[in-house]
Amino acid sequence: MRKYLAAALAAAIASVALISTAGARDIPVTLNLIAHTTRQHQVGENRFAIAGPLLLQSDPSHRKGHFRAVFNHHGRIRAVAFLHNGKLKVDGHGNVVPIIGGTRHWEGASGTLRIHPIHHSNDAKLNFHVK
Repeated sequence: MRKYLAAALAAAIASVALISTAGARDIPVTLNLIAHTTRQHQVGENRFAIAGPLLLQSDPSHRKGHFRAVFNHHGRIRAVAFLHNGKLKVDGHGNVVPIIGGTRHWEGASGTLRIHPIHHSNDAKLNFHVK
């Protein structure tokens, strides 16, 4: 009898964990970060790559991860934000770029990335609006 109770309790806990994990991503999330460019170089004739740490806008001394981005001469941006709980991937044109997916916590992510260049620096404010 104890084995059945223990198995039933374990199954109940597992189902509650699955439900709460699935529901956690149903709430839209906004991440406000700063992309601090520390590396940049040309890739081939028509592309330019940058990379560096991602810092929290409210506390720039707090590092949240790092990023890599490639721009082409037509204005297309392909970028990956490497965060502690997974990756967010973007691909598009302009200052509002669609989020096309992610990994781990961000699996199946969608939404937009708004890019606000910071004048007189190589940095940019990034506002990820993740659905």
